[in-house]
Amino acid sequence: MLTKDGNSADPPDAIEVSRALGTELRRLRQAGLADLTLRPHRYPELNATFGTGRVSPMDSVTLLAHNRRAFDDVLAALPTPAMRVAARLLFHVDSGSTPPPLNDRRRLADRAYTGRGYAREPDTVQRHLERAVLDPLLVEALIRYCPADPGETDHPPVLAPPDYESWSDDLDRAVVYLNGDAFRTTQLLLERWLNRYPLTDLDERGRHLRGRSLMLLGDMRRYQGRLFGPLSARHAYDRASDLFAQLDNQRRVAQVDLARAITVEMSGDLHASARMYQSLAEDQRLRDYERAQARLWIGTALTKAGDIASAVAEIDHASRMFEEQGEADDWGVAHQKRALAHLAAADLAGATRSIDVALSYRRADSPLEQVRLDTAHGHVLVSDPGTCTEGLAVLSRARNQATRYGLAHQLQWIERIQRIPERPGRRLQ
Repeated sequence: MLTKDGNSADPPDAIEVSRALGTELRRLRQAGLADLTLRPHRYPELNATFGTGRVSPMDSVTLLAHNRRAFDDVLAALPTPAMRVAARLLFHVDSGSTPPPLNDRRRLADRAYTGRGYAREPDTVQRHLERAVLDPLLVEALIRYCPADPGETDHPPVLAPPDYESWSDDLDRAVVYLNGDAFRTTQLLLERWLNRYPLTDLDERGRHLRGRSLMLLGDMRRYQGRLFGPLSARHAYDRASDLFAQLDNQRRVAQVDLARAITVEMSGDLHASARMYQSLAEDQRLRDYERAQARLWIGTALTKAGDIASAVAEIDHASRMFEEQGEADDWGVAHQKRALAHLAAADLAGATRSIDVALSYRRADSPLEQVRLDTAHGHVLVSDPGTCTEGLAVLSRARNQATRYGLAHQLQWIERIQRIPERPGRRLQ
């Protein structure tokens, strides 16, 4: 719990405590929250603040749980949900495993804090988010913190409104982790709630959150190339769609339909997916941005099906829509898709021009998008005997990253493209 201390502290002592807490917060951010339990000697002020010495029994599991609850209480004092999500990412709150590099967490936290699709440089995040915003607020919250009695059991296992808020916060964090292709953490965040409560115990809001969780789970499995079976993207999407239909949330149903269309394309049914995209591109249940995405994906399906003229027309239409909406990242992706359409028509010059535009809009914060762009770039390069060696190097980099992040579907395409130089026509069929 957080209360104001009614006693006035001696100013010099308060300054020293604030400085010590600030130093320990920076140390903890670097190492991750679990370090508070694993190496308590590094955090004397934090341990004193959290009342760790009164915890019984003093085993690691109990201490980890105590410190997690205490830190959750402190984060609850931050004024906005975006700040709370950013802080949880920076301090690696939700896992006792070795945290990712701090600069990677800074990029994820910055996207969560700003709501933008890209991240600032890590040193900028350190100056403007950590030191200027979060650290002063966290130090103030720690100074005002009053630890609960470790023996109290004030966390009943029932689905009260605060649990809904936590579920919603975890979904926001899952989106950030999924965009960074951190699949293991995404899965833990989603399954924590999907496995906690039976569907029959959920009211309307709980069912909506469950539907969103299932949709994100489907997205994660789709990114991994898991399209069929009981643990597939389609299975998760079907369950999400059923829930949203029961709730009469037609916008969410349409969003699931768009995700399903992608799985149809990925499975190779190009004409069926193009028809689905065509219908969704005109579907008023979707937002303008989502309709533009559907329009772009008509072009990708038609490119693979060999209808190049129609594909380029759809891609150009989507590109204009993204430009009107100010969606720079997707505008760049449209040029990447246009490059592949030109390549399928054996227009190497047009493919080179379009991929050069796409490369100037490279996203540094999404491994999946980097792999897709490098795959398209390598495809263009290996199609020209003069740049084939460079193209193979680009594809090798993409393959390594796809392997690292478990992007199975992308890996299959990369391996096919890498075999192009062995063929007489030098084009992927």
